[in-house]
Amino acid sequence: MYKVGDWVIHSLDIGQVIKLNADGTVREFSDGAFSSSSNDLNVRPLTLRNKRMAEVFKYYEKEIRSLPGENALNWPDIHGHLVGLAYQAMDTTQRDGETNAAVLRGQEFVQKVRDQLRNVDEVDGIRLFRYK
Repeated sequence: MYKVGDWVIHSLDIGQVIKLNADGTVREFSDGAFSSSSNDLNVRPLTLRNKRMAEVFKYYEKEIRSLPGENALNWPDIHGHLVGLAYQAMDTTQRDGETNAAVLRGQEFVQKVRDQLRNVDEVDGIRLFRYK
């Protein structure tokens, strides 16, 4: 499916396929600064639509990172969840003017995180988070 040198999206980052497995799956990816490798990396082809979806979900991650108390959050799982939603958005076809369901779920997720952080600001008069 892919060949060495193809431009792809991996975990919301744009880069190139560096190595392939014998079965044609992507083994190594590089964005020019960092490389990722695994027996079967999860990548999507670089298209304008896929690039836009990756940017949308990077924006959602940036929104969460801007919240007070974000440094105490479980970032590996949050990032994984946003990447999964981005891949769903990339894999879903939609009609013109129709909002992708995965994009809507991403928006809802950011709002829920924002609401949770606001609601658990203090316990017994003790501030739980130091603010930036």
